[in-house]
Amino acid sequence: PNINDTHPSHPNCTEFSIPFELVRRNRQLLYKSSPPDRTKDAINDLITEYFHNRNAPYTYAEFSNFADNMLDEDEDRITENGSVKTAARERLVDQYEFNRVFDNGDQSLFDLTNEMFSPGKVTIIPTDHLRGSTDRLVVSCLLAHVVTNKIGSDVEFPHIKGTPMLLSLDEAHEYLTTPSDLGSRSGYLVRKFRQAAKRGRKDKFGLYIITQTPQDIDEDVRKQMNTRIYLGLERDVVESHDVFVPKEFKEAVTQFNKGQMVVKQPDVRAVEIKGLPACLTHHSN
Repeated sequence: PNINDTHPSHPNCTEFSIPFELVRRNRQLLYKSSPPDRTKDAINDLITEYFHNRNAPYTYAEFSNFADNMLDEDEDRITENGSVKTAARERLVDQYEFNRVFDNGDQSLFDLTNEMFSPGKVTIIPTDHLRGSTDRLVVSCLLAHVVTNKIGSDVEFPHIKGTPMLLSLDEAHEYLTTPSDLGSRSGYLVRKFRQAAKRGRKDKFGLYIITQTPQDIDEDVRKQMNTRIYLGLERDVVESHDVFVPKEFKEAVTQFNKGQMVVKQPDVRAVEIKGLPACLTHHSN
């Protein structure tokens, strides 16, 4: 992802922009926290008005100006309440985080979607050049794009809908912890993943959650993860009531070396796997 003032350091990578148009169907991406009802109504009305009355390309900079004008004290089409106008303006207009994330670069995520998500292809999207709230917003945008088009009924990208897919999310506890605020951006994302975890088989959609703290993953998402692979774990994680390491491996798993793991599936006896001391596959360019 091409973010203003920072770039990925990986060689031979293709940079792409996060298009503001994602917000058309995922307006909760603009909710860092859940707004009060009247402020939420004003924000939603602004988003609806913008996408209904403007032609593509849609950009955050243009939307920011549009919202600022619509919230002008002399303009009451959105709301007559001055405090609601102020709250909506503080959340939407000229926001540093949104300016950094949206619409930076010549190629957008939409332009590359069919290439990125195609049968038989492995696509890796590194985000190690991002930090904090910027990282969470970018990853939320990417995940919302994939999940919305995979499990939705009226989708914008049928190519995603029709492509069997395994979505792997590293450091998943950063994004899928049960939110205290279900109306926020993080709450929206977790709700999407709950849906995906429950109905993924129907849509040929698999989720591969990678985390060092599985107990922090939202319970409704975690309990749908039927195949579990345990690498070396700290003892406090093993003893957590939320992780369920097979009892015959509870002691050993805390001392696993690189390449050792336990694989557990429903109604199948847990199996320990050990890596070979030397790689037997020749990797070339």
